[in-house]
Amino acid sequence: MSTMKFCRECNNILYPKEDRDRRTLFFACRNCEHQEVSDNNCVYRNEVHHTAGERTQSCRMLRQEGREGMTLFFVCCSPDCGHRWRE
Repeated sequence: MSTMKFCRECNNILYPKEDRDRRTLFFACRNCEHQEVSDNNCVYRNEVHHTAGERTQSCRMLRQEGREGMTLFFVCCSPDCGHRWRE
């Protein structure tokens, strides 16, 4: 399976495009003019369908009374970490 490609100029995702006249596949950046010719003519699409339970989260700390001051909650975005803390 193919991996995601990133632009060498601006580090954004490269999207597959085709040149119908030359019958070639290449990857192009939507933010700058960078393009790369693909080494493989297959394009893979991975669709992830989440259940409602996966999309919603409940935090007991958020159910506190409204008299208390605002609390900021932070969560590490790394899939390996997931560390949570508050300020």
